[in-house]
Amino acid sequence: DRSVSRGLGDVYKRQVEDMFDRENPTVAPYDKSGEVQLRITAKAATQAEADRLCAPVIREICDRLGDVVYGTDMNKIEERVVSLLRERGKKIATAESCTAGTLPKRLTDIPGSSEVFECGIVSYSNDIKMKLLGVSPETLDTYGAVSEQTAGDAMKFAGQMGQYSLALAAQVSDGGMLTGDDERQIEDMMQACHALGQQ
Repeated sequence: DRSVSRGLGDVYKRQVEDMFDRENPTVAPYDKSGEVQLRITAKAATQAEADRLCAPVIREICDRLGDVVYGTDMNKIEERVVSLLRERGKKIATAESCTAGTLPKRLTDIPGSSEVFECGIVSYSNDIKMKLLGVSPETLDTYGAVSEQTAGDAMKFAGQMGQYSLALAAQVSDGGMLTGDDERQIEDMMQACHALGQQ
């Protein structure tokens, strides 16, 4: 039983859906929030033989999907993110609003994350957004606290501090509640970490 984990939506699943009818090994998709895991299962007398049967299928999937594949035989994208950042010697900082620290929590659940995760700021109030994250009053007045522009301003704090290789900022949907869309955004942020970590 082997798995290939990759991000993004159904458009990528369609690139490999012709493989879902194969037998020994079989390929089965498991949809998760913001990602899909493809499980490759082979029946064989030994583990070594099963691995030998799975290997070319895994290669074919990776070739078809390219860099949206974040790993094989791993359960969480954050494992790969932390691994990539460690390999590249990069650091990360995050800024969030009502996602309430979800992104750094997922990253810091991974062993070794202290080598790459420097800080995360959860800024509910506009005052904190301005004081700690450098969001301009004009941005808040013009676009509001929940906007791409405000997230963009917040993201700049890492660059201004000059010690982080990556900076990510997350906002939530209107209403201030963590919704399915916001959970998907966290997955998107993990994908962004992965993409940036590869650069």
